[in-house]
Amino acid sequence: MRGMLKCTLVAGLAFGLASVAQAQRQGFFPGPGGMLMNPAMQKELKLTDDQVGKLKDALGKVRDNHKDDFAKIREMSNDDRQKLMKKVGDESQKAIAGVLDEKQMKRFKQIQWQVGGARALADPEVQKDLKLNAEQKKKLQTVFAESDKKMQELFQGGAEGAREKFQELRKQMQEKATAVLTDEQKKSWKEMKGKQFKFPRPPARQ
Repeated sequence: MRGMLKCTLVAGLAFGLASVAQAQRQGFFPGPGGMLMNPAMQKELKLTDDQVGKLKDALGKVRDNHKDDFAKIREMSNDDRQKLMKKVGDESQKAIAGVLDEKQMKRFKQIQWQVGGARALADPEVQKDLKLNAEQKKKLQTVFAESDKKMQELFQGGAEGAREKFQELRKQMQEKATAVLTDEQKKSWKEMKGKQFKFPRPPARQ
C-alpha cells in the first residue's frame, strides 16, 4: 500500500485543499478515511459495525492530531500542503490497515486507484507491477508536473469557471498519462483496478 496513498492524496491541488479544509468539521475524516465513512463503500467492503467503529476511533485520532495544521492550511505553501497531506495520509493508511482484513484492503486499494485516475500511475507499486521503464516514469513525472502547474495557475486566477476548467485539465492529464503506457500495460492496468465502483450521487438539495 505504500505509495498508493500519496498518489491518491495529491490527485490535485483542488482535491487536497478541499479535504483538509473539511477536516476541521466535526465528524469529517481527511484522506482515505473519508472514503471509508461512505455507507456505499462500507457495503462494498463488507465492513462490520465493529470495524466501522474502530475506523472512526483510529481515524479520528489522526484528524485530531493535526487539527492545528488544518487550521493553518490556507497560509501554507503548496509544498507544505502536500507534505501535510502525505503525512496525514500515511498515518491514516496505517490506521486503516490495522482494521481491514486482507481481502478488504485489496478491494479498497483497487477503488483508491480508480479514484486516483491516471495519478495512480505515480504509485511505485503500480509502476513495479506494470513494469514501467525509466523513460516512462520520467514522462509521467513531466505530465503530472505540468498539470500541477496549470492547476495552481487556475486557482490563483479565481473561481469563475474553475470547475469546468479543472475537469478539462484533468481530462488532458489523464489522456497524456495513459498514452505513456503500452497496449499491454493499459490492459494490465485495467485488470489491476478491478470492477468499477461508483459512489452514489448525493441527494439533490431541496
